[in-house]
Amino acid sequence: MISEQRRKNLVANVNAVSRRAADAGIKCSFHPNSPETSTNRTEEDYKVILEGLDTLVTGWTPDVGHIINGGMDPLGKMKEYAELINHVHYKDWDGNPEFALMGQGKVDLVGVTQWLKDRDYDGWVICEDEAPRAVDDPDGVTLHDGQWIRETLIPSLT
Repeated sequence: MISEQRRKNLVANVNAVSRRAADAGIKCSFHPNSPETSTNRTEEDYKVILEGLDTLVTGWTPDVGHIINGGMDPLGKMKEYAELINHVHYKDWDGNPEFALMGQGKVDLVGVTQWLKDRDYDGWVICEDEAPRAVDDPDGVTLHDGQWIRETLIPSLT
């Protein structure tokens, strides 16, 4: 179990680095991940960390695959902390063991994308496919993801 002090130390470090970066004209964003040993994996982790960010200098990069891997609903978490979002990462997840090819997991990528579109989100959305197949066939996975986006994701938006 990760202590609240470790989370607060993380936030203090992120805020300190972000302040220095902002002074140099660099826009910052915090990207939580979800390995078992992460200080930013669970609902409790997100609450302490995201609510502790200095929003004047640090935004949030929700990674929908890591959010669901930590036991949370990606869209729900994004709605809860919408004002912090300045970058978004997509990956799909099936829990076997973690990540799946885009469109083949349990993340509601269509719902998340529709919500971003409805909010007039104008930032970047980066696709990070970490499915096991991506290790041996990164080019094929990139082609698969592009095809899925063109043929399924984009046509489903209203």
